[in-house]
Parts: sequence; C-alpha cells; structure tokens
Amino acid sequence: MSDRNYTESLELDLGLIIRALQCKSKSLIEFCQNTLNCIKGGEYAKTIFSAALLEVYENEPDTFDWVVENLYDLDTYTEWLDDFVFSIVQKLIQKKFVLGEDFSLACTRKIIVSKKLKTSLARNSSKLDRFLLKKILIVLD
Repeated sequence: MSDRNYTESLELDLGLIIRALQCKSKSLIEFCQNTLNCIKGGEYAKTIFSAALLEVYENEPDTFDWVVENLYDLDTYTEWLDDFVFSIVQKLIQKKFVLGEDFSLACTRKIIVSKKLKTSLARNSSKLDRFLLKKILIVLD
C-alpha cells in the first residue's frame, strides 16, 4: 500500500470511529470497532480508537463525557483506560511513590491516593490527563 493510500485509509478509519462516537450509539461503536479489528487487526483498531477519543475530547467535550460514562465495558475503551491507569502508576513509581504505601489500586480501574498525591499528579498533567484523573482517582483524607 502506498503512503498516500495508507494515509487516506487511516483518515477514513479515524473518521468512521469519530462519527460513530458522535452518534452516541454503543452498538454502532462496537460494530465499527469490531469491523476495524477484524479487517486491520486489534492494535490498529486500538490506535484508531485512541486517536478518535483524543479528537473528540478536543472538539466535542459532551461526546467525550458520554464515552467515559457509557463505554465502560467496551473492550477497546477498557484497554485504553487500562493503559492510562498503567501510565499513571508508572509516573507515581518514577516519582518514588510506593505502591501499597503511598497509593493503591482498586479492582475497578481506580487508583486510591491522598489529596497531596493527587495535587502532585495534576500539577504536571495535560488537560486530558487531569480530566481522566478525576475519573480514576479515589482521594482519601
């Protein structure tokens, strides 16, 4: 496949997932995601889904909120969220926080932290990360 055809295909696939997200139809999103998964593979589909989420987050916050609240059991979304939680855990460990002492993991894709730790995380985070942190952090104090 030439670079041009690949780029066009990428743009079409991205547009497909974005439009499915805009429709706010879980069954349509699952259908489009499964189709991409079957035709182009799981990693490709996951990458396209991630790019679509970022695009929707930047341009359509209400759609992104709907995704966060309604797609909690869609495999691609949960994998994406798992990757985000894992990246936050890595950041905490790099900052010398200790799992089990300074923070803990809940079984529901949540991280249990203190207010001080939450502030530390939010300080150097992107706008999207701060939004997602609100969804995954359980703050104790």
